[in-house]
Amino acid sequence: MGLFGPTNADLLRELRRLQIQVQADAAAQADRDLETTQQLARIESRVRSLATRLICPLPISLSITGDVNAMLKFQVHLPPAPPAPHDVVKGELSVSIAGQSLPPLDVELGATSVAHDAFVGNDNDPVELSLVYVDDAGNRSQASTLAAVLTDNIAPSAPGELALSVVEETFAAPPSEPATEPATEPAPEPEPVSEAVPEATPEPTSEQPASDAEQQV
Repeated sequence: MGLFGPTNADLLRELRRLQIQVQADAAAQADRDLETTQQLARIESRVRSLATRLICPLPISLSITGDVNAMLKFQVHLPPAPPAPHDVVKGELSVSIAGQSLPPLDVELGATSVAHDAFVGNDNDPVELSLVYVDDAGNRSQASTLAAVLTDNIAPSAPGELALSVVEETFAAPPSEPATEPATEPAPEPEPVSEAVPEATPEPTSEQPASDAEQQV
């Protein structure tokens, strides 16, 4: 410093020091801004992930609609669309029938059911369904799944109207009286057999019988 105050050299040194300080502060601020930007990006990604996870489709179901060439035809019933606000743009339905997977089908939001010509199978075939939501950034939600078995519950068509017609007149024979067996008379009881009592034989006497003359007197 000179006799009458700071010299030009002193001023230049101070200016240089201030420039270095400003540059350091600016670099530190840039680092802080970059860190803040990265934190905001992580928070936004986390929020999107949470939002996508929360908007999971409700349960789905299927029903048999008919039989075609001895095979069962079915349709898939979809849950209601997620409540607004959301960024979901479509649903994606995957179907597997008896272990054979069909190509995924895009489902329009608000649709209540999906039918397709390939939705057919045999009685007792297992069916697996999976529905996910896809947002405008391509993120996919958790899946709503269903495992079911095709069961033939389609009743056959009702028979047509019944009718009758008289084809012949016949005369029925009078009913025959049942044969009755003749009454059997009871057998007569045997009469009691009386034993004959032998007559007593007169004992002989010593007197002679009277003559006829004597008898006449």
